[in-house]
Amino acid sequence: MPFIKCYCLCGLFFVLVYMPAFAQPVSNQFYEQLAIKGIVGVGETSHGSGAIANYRCNLAKRLLKDYGFKQLFIEADYWGVVTINNYLLSNELDSNYLKQHLLMGLGYIIYFNQAYLELFEWIKNENMSRTAIADKIQVYGLDLVNHTQLFVAIKNSYVFVQLNLPMQQQIDSVLKNNKAPNDYDISNLSKAIADITSTLTSEQELQKQFLADLHYLRALYQHQHISSLRDELMYRRFLTVFKEKGNKYKSIIFAHEAHLVKTVNVTHTKCLGYLLHKQFKAEYINVAVTFAYGLSYLYQPEDKKWVQFDNQQLPQKSIEAKAISIYATLIDRNTIARNKRYLLRMQGQNIDTKDSFKLLKLLKHVDYVIVLERSYVLKFLNHK
Repeated sequence: MPFIKCYCLCGLFFVLVYMPAFAQPVSNQFYEQLAIKGIVGVGETSHGSGAIANYRCNLAKRLLKDYGFKQLFIEADYWGVVTINNYLLSNELDSNYLKQHLLMGLGYIIYFNQAYLELFEWIKNENMSRTAIADKIQVYGLDLVNHTQLFVAIKNSYVFVQLNLPMQQQIDSVLKNNKAPNDYDISNLSKAIADITSTLTSEQELQKQFLADLHYLRALYQHQHISSLRDELMYRRFLTVFKEKGNKYKSIIFAHEAHLVKTVNVTHTKCLGYLLHKQFKAEYINVAVTFAYGLSYLYQPEDKKWVQFDNQQLPQKSIEAKAISIYATLIDRNTIARNKRYLLRMQGQNIDTKDSFKLLKLLKHVDYVIVLERSYVLKFLNHK
């Protein structure tokens, strides 16, 4: 009997020490492990899970409040988040500002819910209590979601006044009529901006931002394969801010887990996590958040609407089924202990049979897997 008890305890110790976490942590040890790293990527396996949104936001608050993290990067519109961040850093306090500007600022409706609204309100209040600008929490977007925000940024920059009149008129027309520029316009604008030179380093960096975004837009409108280009864009944005701050501020990154894994994913994309791991090595840590049971929302591009799904019936065409090479949502813990691997249910299977499972080593790809017991659908805020 003592032998059996000792054997069980040793087995439990082995799982907890050597394997990624598979349950929601309840002690400070988990946060302390994250705090010794410079960059923490917190990925979600579904953009439409309210449970994951709540968990991520609470995790971010804890790291930002108690463990010295100062920067939050989000898979959201870069130019729109600039406006949100300016408000968060200001001494202005408007109880309605964030609800009125959050959707337009971040660009994705997945962030237009109570969990993220409360997170940004918390950051605002936290910043109001901090005097020095270096102590305040800053938020940055990594993505390009809304071409209008990009054109507003160009319109308000030094670049605009140096563009020729037709290019200025084209930008004004896009903004006035709220229309998308065509590929020809983007190509000409890219060339015009590339021809503009400046001796100011900061302005040159802004120019590079414009060029990279226009290049991405052109590829998007030409229906090219943009997965790798998009992740490179997000990586370059992160690197620019991180280097600008002298690599001294610890950072949190919110994105879909398909962007944050440390390996090339099934679409052969060198994703953001892969590039961060290659650059920063052990300083980058990936925390993947998923759920064992329950409901989530899924965006269906062909119908242009969000639909509710159960994780037992994950659609094959979804990003969860196509882009995530690491895991699904259901984990057999006995297999973790026995094989030092995760036993994963392949996406799209209705019945969990032996043939529907696959074994994947995770230690090289993700550091922690947080499995929430049950998910519920994300509830979007009222637009009005």
